[in-house]
Amino acid sequence: EIPEDIIAQQLTLLDFSLFAKIKPTELLNQCWNKEASMNNSPNVLSVIDRCNITGLWVSYQILKEERLRNRIKKLEKIIRIASHLRLLNNFSSLMSFLGGINNSSILRLKYTRAGISKETQKILEQLEKDMSSVSSSKDYRTVSFFPFNLFLFIFLFLFIFKYIFYLFMTRRKKINK
Repeated sequence: EIPEDIIAQQLTLLDFSLFAKIKPTELLNQCWNKEASMNNSPNVLSVIDRCNITGLWVSYQILKEERLRNRIKKLEKIIRIASHLRLLNNFSSLMSFLGGINNSSILRLKYTRAGISKETQKILEQLEKDMSSVSSSKDYRTVSFFPFNLFLFIFLFLFIFKYIFYLFMTRRKKINK
């Protein structure tokens, strides 16, 4: 039994390896929607395929369990993995997981959904709220932008500090000469 946080970390590493291959030109004018998309943006298409495959895998993991008790355990585990994906800011896999959980085949399993614990239900509701497309994904943009702002602030602070230190050392060398 692999812990949920380890699964989320491995999914994040896989997603990063795919995202890192995307070239800026692949994102211009939504060229992945064009006829020659395989030539224009193969890496974007591989990310899209990965998201679709992940969502189907999530649905399959729940559906393959024949007994209600096992389906409930599997659904709870998947929700906990999704929660860890959220903590890692892996919104791509998180959306795939939510898509798999909200697949029509899974939504029909009323007793499975009703059987998950109240705590797990709250986690799922919060994840769905955070990733909701209501109000032009306002909650998602707020959730995803805060860590970016913090990262950007730290990066800029270190960059400026390094530049000031460089200027200081350059000036000091001139004074000593």
